Amino acid sequence: MRLQNLGYAVTAYGVQGATVDVSHTVLSDALDAAGVYVGMTRGRHANLLHIVAADMDHAKEQFTEALTRDPADRGLVVATTAAREDVAGLVAHGPVAEVNAERARL
Repeated sequence: MRLQNLGYAVTAYGVQGATVDVSHTVLSDALDAAGVYVGMTRGRHANLLHIVAADMDHAKEQFTEALTRDPADRGLVVATTAAREDVAGLVAHGPVAEVNAERARL
């Protein structure tokens, strides 16, 4: 029987310390460097990282972002600033108009 770790099915903390024959880790926006490390070091025979990407450059970009991602909660002020930056370039009269109006009201 081959033991496999399905990294997408559990958290990095859930598999920490486990050793299996083959480890599968799915890269997502929630995965950071620690999660990549844990997922990629559980397999005796193979450690596979699955990335959904348009091409190899996009896959490399996602991997690099994951390795530099900071999982720390920086608080409401930082989250609000990041949200403002994320919507800044959107069409003012498009679906985001209500969000912009509410943001201005706040």
